[in-house]
Amino acid sequence: MRRYLKIAKWRANKQFQQQQRSWQPHRTRLVERLQAIWFNLSTAQKLYLLALSSLIVVQSGWLSASITIVALVIEFWPKFNQLWHSLAGKALILIFYASVANFVLASASGIVNDVTHVSASHFNYTHNFATLLYLPPWAMGISLVTLLLFQLFYLFIFLFFC
Repeated sequence: MRRYLKIAKWRANKQFQQQQRSWQPHRTRLVERLQAIWFNLSTAQKLYLLALSSLIVVQSGWLSASITIVALVIEFWPKFNQLWHSLAGKALILIFYASVANFVLASASGIVNDVTHVSASHFNYTHNFATLLYLPPWAMGISLVTLLLFQLFYLFIFLFFC
């Protein structure tokens, strides 16, 4: 009985090795194609692919969103620099952040009013401190949302004109 088991194991191992050898050319071609595709992607596209795979494998929305935000910043930073180096671009960016600061001032005033039940004009230092606390998250959040909206806008322009 042992002899038959050894012979069956030897035959199965031999068939497995033959099957592996027959799949080797297909596997190498597939690996070469995937490597060619991977090396043709830009850094932002690689990060988008990483975000998609993290969403599928890890199922973490926050991880996927943060990787996507990094990819958006990498992709739009040259455009932001190009916009900044023109006079009209500087004016547009400064108007954008001035409007963000206006919303932050109103929000800080509302928070001080909610806590003290008195107008925020009576607590200048508290209002200024609340403004300083709220300004970075608001500016970062609105900037990232604007980047995402520009990305969607460019996608629709691409789909419409191509």
